Amino acid sequence: MKLNIRRLTIIPLNLEQFKVLFDVIYMTEVVKSMCQWALSDKKVLRVIAGTDKNNIASQRVLKKCSFIIYDEDHENYLWQLNNKLS
Repeated sequence: MKLNIRRLTIIPLNLEQFKVLFDVIYMTEVVKSMCQWALSDKKVLRVIAGTDKNNIASQRVLKKCSFIIYDEDHENYLWQLNNKLS
């Protein structure tokens, strides 16, 4: 996905990038911290994440971080966390 940083209002979050960290630290804390940092900018409207429908652990992390499902297909859920400052 290409992003135009100058006009960035949505932050994509790919938990697959952090798979290595699952065994080392708690992903919920990582995701919460990343979201707090991203959403501290009023220009960022939301953080987007995707999970496989079979990936219950990642879904649990996103639910704990207040993400909601906004779309799905036959294999995936798309989640979003809206910026309350915007």
